[in-house]
Amino acid sequence: MLELAKLVLMGGMLAVTAAVPTQEPQVSVDQVLGPWLTGKKGAVIDIYRCGDGNKKLCGRIAWLRKPYHQDGSLKRDPENPDESLRKRPLCGIEVFTGLTRTDADTWARGRVYNPEDGHRYHAYLDFNGDGTLHIRGYIGIPLFGKSETWTRPEGIDIGCPPDPAG
Repeated sequence: MLELAKLVLMGGMLAVTAAVPTQEPQVSVDQVLGPWLTGKKGAVIDIYRCGDGNKKLCGRIAWLRKPYHQDGSLKRDPENPDESLRKRPLCGIEVFTGLTRTDADTWARGRVYNPEDGHRYHAYLDFNGDGTLHIRGYIGIPLFGKSETWTRPEGIDIGCPPDPAG
């Protein structure tokens, strides 16, 4: 009987502990805004406020490690499903749209455009406690996707090269 009383008491203590909400620190949107070096270090994505009174996040390519093909021509967006956009320079295009804050450190319900295959995917990003971003693009559910960890760029002169074609 004493053992049963101890179990009930411990269970009650656990229930009270579980009912007390934990206060997670709120990540400032300013910590997420600005330039981020992709996981493969081939591009910098500039994340900025957009849509719905600037409450969402979007991102565009702000720098490419290799903006030109071997023949010296500027890399463009040839896989884009919209034929009228295929000749635009890759550097400067918007790749993230409509990310909405869903948690203290998470923005989701957005879309990411992958210029390598011309497809748009669902996307979310998490701001990690170590100052990095975890990005996931996926089809349907997050289980079916790819992730990268992005860092702040250091020693990179961010900017897109001029388009020699005008």
